[in-house]
Amino acid sequence: MMKILIVDDEPLARKVIQNHLKHLKEDKEIIETESAIEAFELLSKITVDLIFLDIQMPEIDGFELLKLLSRKPEVIIISAYKEYALKGFDFQVTDYLLKPVSLQRFLDAFRKAQTNIYNKKLLENISSTNKNDITSTIEKEYIFIKVNRENIKLDIKDINYIESYGNYVKIITSTEEYLTASTMNETENILSSEKFIRCHRGYIINIDHIKSFVDGLININDKIIPVGRNYLAKVKDFINSCKQ
Repeated sequence: MMKILIVDDEPLARKVIQNHLKHLKEDKEIIETESAIEAFELLSKITVDLIFLDIQMPEIDGFELLKLLSRKPEVIIISAYKEYALKGFDFQVTDYLLKPVSLQRFLDAFRKAQTNIYNKKLLENISSTNKNDITSTIEKEYIFIKVNRENIKLDIKDINYIESYGNYVKIITSTEEYLTASTMNETENILSSEKFIRCHRGYIINIDHIKSFVDGLININDKIIPVGRNYLAKVKDFINSCKQ
């Protein structure tokens, strides 16, 4: 469930954000506050994923609040003043929206924040897992990948290979292809090092699906995958270790 905090001293502005959020099907908990001071006190007790933040408020403004936060969630600024936009991006906010905010513009900003939140949580899960301890991967024998809004359970043994695809990776099984927002390094860290080899900057292969290897090319279920120069020695060592 996504936890969202709305910080704006204008009741009508908070209501507009609430109404826009009603168009989203995602599970969410929404908290409102009318001042940055109240928001700071609240954020010292709870963690939120996303803040919709006004700039001009009594006592301290939105930028002063951001300066006080040691751990900053995703932030979408909603302000009536366009002159603050550049300063907003100095704080690395997700987006800067001008009042009155159209529904489509609001949804675009929300989706951007949602993607960032998902990627952050993915990285946190990776960093909290010891790369040398693959017990959880082996015991469960599956991973979850996010495709659009859906979390799909994927059996590791069914993965043939993973291919880099811009800001995404394409996961190929014998019957399906899945496109998910991730990097090759993140994906490599999640997968078992006993089953998967990085053979190229743009490819990770499942060793159980190798049909043949010759002249720097690997055949994975009739898909020919190149072996990068920097990865060739590792692949050859693996092949040699499997020879009778």
